[in-house]
Amino acid sequence: MKKLLLLAALTIVGTGAFAAVGDTTVMKWENGAKACFLLMFDDGWPSAHQVAMPELAKRGLSATYYIVPEKGEYKAYEKVWKEHANDKGVVLGNHTMHHNKVTDYEQAKREVGGVCEYIRSIVTNPVPTLVSWALPGLNPGCWTISNEDFARIMEEYHMIARPDFRGHGAVYHLQTTEDLTKLVDKALVEGGMEYVIFHGLEHKAPWRTWQDFWAMKQDICFPFFDYLAELQRKGELWVTDHISYHRYETEFKTARVRAAKGKNRTIVVQLLSDADPRYYDYPLTLETRVPATWKVVRVVQNGRVQIVESGKDGTIRYRAVPGKNPVFLTDAGR
Repeated sequence: MKKLLLLAALTIVGTGAFAAVGDTTVMKWENGAKACFLLMFDDGWPSAHQVAMPELAKRGLSATYYIVPEKGEYKAYEKVWKEHANDKGVVLGNHTMHHNKVTDYEQAKREVGGVCEYIRSIVTNPVPTLVSWALPGLNPGCWTISNEDFARIMEEYHMIARPDFRGHGAVYHLQTTEDLTKLVDKALVEGGMEYVIFHGLEHKAPWRTWQDFWAMKQDICFPFFDYLAELQRKGELWVTDHISYHRYETEFKTARVRAAKGKNRTIVVQLLSDADPRYYDYPLTLETRVPATWKVVRVVQNGRVQIVESGKDGTIRYRAVPGKNPVFLTDAGR
């Protein structure tokens, strides 16, 4: 590494401007998407795994499912939840053990910390270092733990609070397909993140004599899912879970990158971030200018190999984890 010849100084993150071979930028969102969108499902209702999971899987969409392990609706289908706990696109979040009172630190360890322990016992691919937290809707007087004590719980169990429910609840705040798609369009215009929180989704077949809480009708939410999937397919939108979004954003905020020239026509990229690597090792998307003759590029970091085709503008996009391990780019077409 001492023999490397510096090609590019510290690159401005997210500019997308490339003056020379080796210039590298960190994309604001995964795969260079214009915006990010989160889908969330509360309370562990049966329609989450009976309707939402299969429909989202068909469309290649991810979501966070906030479970209540000791609530009757969850316990009745616990075996099914465990079967799906490690599915692609399924991320479990914490919504308390009983969706009931939390009054002090010791009770919070059982009621809130217990869910984190439960999730980490059934999610193994890999065991989550961070868990998304969602405060349940409770009657007045049911949540009396002090802010200081709950901050201790958040830190002890490595939880991250999700965005606020206000203005983002399906059926409660958002009642039409247009209401839902407007949030997506807002994110695209602003280049930011938006989200929607569901409770139940409508059952149609087999017919049931009851519907889950605030069940959104299929003819409203399915076109919305199609809209998300099409935007994701085009590369305009990143639809992900809350923790993946949080990790990416946290790393991006302090990301910095250098590119240098090594031996044998190799470009060496060093990606760093101030985020704690114990919890923030999510791969960021980088874009690097390569020589015009490099039509296919071999990207290697810590033994992991990616083969990437260069675009018409002479750049490649690839994923890299911030840290000490450099990324090596070489011409794969030679």
